Amino acid sequence: MNAEIIAERRIPTEIDRGSKDILNRTAEIINDLCQRPEVEGKRIFGVGMAVAGLINRRKNIVEFSPDFHWRDVDIKGTIGTGCELPILFDNVTRMMAMGELLYGIGTKYRDFIFINVGYGIGAGVVINREPLYGSFGMAGEFGHITLDKASKIQCDCGNYGCLEALASGHGIAIAARKALKDGADSILKEQCNGDLSKITAKMVADAAKSGESFSRNIFNEAAEYLGIGVATLVNLFSPHAIIIGGGVAQAGDILFDTVRKTVSARSIKNISREVDILPATFGMKAAAMGAVSVVLDNVLHLNPIE
Repeated sequence: MNAEIIAERRIPTEIDRGSKDILNRTAEIINDLCQRPEVEGKRIFGVGMAVAGLINRRKNIVEFSPDFHWRDVDIKGTIGTGCELPILFDNVTRMMAMGELLYGIGTKYRDFIFINVGYGIGAGVVINREPLYGSFGMAGEFGHITLDKASKIQCDCGNYGCLEALASGHGIAIAARKALKDGADSILKEQCNGDLSKITAKMVADAAKSGESFSRNIFNEAAEYLGIGVATLVNLFSPHAIIIGGGVAQAGDILFDTVRKTVSARSIKNISREVDILPATFGMKAAAMGAVSVVLDNVLHLNPIE
């Protein structure tokens, strides 16, 4: 009941293979983990899944996932044919927020917002220790607020100038590739052996931390856009804390210093002066901790998982 990880397996998502293939392989992973020696003889209460996309809680489907290019995907209907366990799933960022609420630094706060900055960007809003779902369960699409109406960078959602297109891991990589293609010089060219498609946000962050000006400028601009977005959330919700996780957040101070500075400059001082801006507790395991926390929450509150 302490949400300790006892068995783990990782495989690449391979988005291009489509939702059915991904979910069938997910069912295989679940069954594989259930048969591990560490699990033998223990009761398994259910499966928690953190999914990137808009979750329609009324229909219980993934209505749209910009990152995965999914539409109207029935998670339970697909996995259920290969898995007999109860399945609970929700938006990945809201899951991350629940993990913080029940097991992480979120235990200290009544109101906070978890921001997931990875391939995309999302937000899980917690008010009075309860997650905010919105009318259909789709609240928190923070990455799809428009920050630059004149931008020519198209987001996976189809819009232009979204925060996600400007400040996510995917957006950082694209910005670096474009600048290098347009003639800029950087050690990144050597690191990717001239194949710009291999440049990642982590490569940009590492080069920025080493002091390379090109990469630092790319990363700082993304962090500033993120800070502008966070300042907007602070003004709207006046939370006790902003918790930032996801792959890009692993860059550490180079991200957080810029975000904090930008929030201080662009938010209302009376609101932002008491807001803590903190890294996520569980690093790259935040989604897994969120998924297990939702199952345990149902068990501890004696809610039947159907």
